[in-house]
Amino acid sequence: MESGFYGQTLKVSGSLRKHCGLPVYHDTDETVDLWLQSNQIDKVVVLLIDAMGTSVVQKHLNDDAFLRKYMVKSITSVFPPTTTASTTSIRTGKTPAENGWLGWNQYFHEVDDNIILFLNRGQYSHMAYPYVVSKALPVVFTEDELGDTGDSIWPGWSVHNPCQTFEDMWKKIISISLHENRKYVYAYWDQFDTWMHRNGPSDVSTGEKLREINAVCEKYALQLPEGTGVIIIADHSQIDVEKHNLEDHPEIVECFSHLPGLEPRTVAFHIRQDRLEVFPSLFEKAYGNDFDLYTRQQILDLKMFGERPCERMHEFIGDYLAIAKGNISLVYGTGDKTVKGDHAGGRKEEAIVPLILYPQTGNI
Repeated sequence: MESGFYGQTLKVSGSLRKHCGLPVYHDTDETVDLWLQSNQIDKVVVLLIDAMGTSVVQKHLNDDAFLRKYMVKSITSVFPPTTTASTTSIRTGKTPAENGWLGWNQYFHEVDDNIILFLNRGQYSHMAYPYVVSKALPVVFTEDELGDTGDSIWPGWSVHNPCQTFEDMWKKIISISLHENRKYVYAYWDQFDTWMHRNGPSDVSTGEKLREINAVCEKYALQLPEGTGVIIIADHSQIDVEKHNLEDHPEIVECFSHLPGLEPRTVAFHIRQDRLEVFPSLFEKAYGNDFDLYTRQQILDLKMFGERPCERMHEFIGDYLAIAKGNISLVYGTGDKTVKGDHAGGRKEEAIVPLILYPQTGNI
């Protein structure tokens, strides 16, 4: 596992925070720095299209497509390449280790349960935990730090600037960009990720969806007010996967002190004290061809989740962490057997995303 491979989206966040006059916690991206300067960007829109990774873009879009024409390079997500860790990192300028936002669900000792961070409910129990995550892992986002000069736009499930369609989101981007005092806008679109989970990134229908996204981006980018630049980026990519249920191996489940955490392709295992020694051999026998297994200390030494780990890191990553190297996703319980696309593992293509900058009239 190459820990130094990850984290280039964090540099983009650093560039944006520097441009907005906010504290910068890590290195900036030289390409973005130059783009902001040479194109005289006064207002910045960050449009994050969930799961629109480089491998997906290159598979389904021609070279002359808008999103490929303005793609200046590919960069890497933080680890693990998943929405919870990556979007939080982009929106704060800090690593997943610093934020403590590592994966879809994490074990919290105060409720003795795995909580889905974005939904504030139990992954397995479905219990509601409205305040646990915000109290344990408080985060402040760039758009909020900026006060009246920052704003955000969301899909229809949000109460703040909700949009029912991707075209509606672009219309709202244009409208907010016309406000004189708006300097920074974060827009997040999740439905492409949802589509690929259900149909797979290689499916013909995925290409059709991406071409629709490309057409909308091209149409409305031309309508951006002068001095407004848009960065189109993704939090991760996806690969075609097959689901395996851990319950098919009761000898492994018998080792658990708590149910698995984080993600189906980066799995945190909390193990009973009397099974700590035997668990690695059991897991290797069942999944060694598809996953690499690390101890907690190995993960901390490798700094896989980034520098400056928060005090809860030990708890969240468990006793062992399994990182996918094949195309298998591990679930516990019924799960969603219809999932055909996934991410958050150790395959490089899961983490490589495009950096798309518009306009490009200066040195970029």
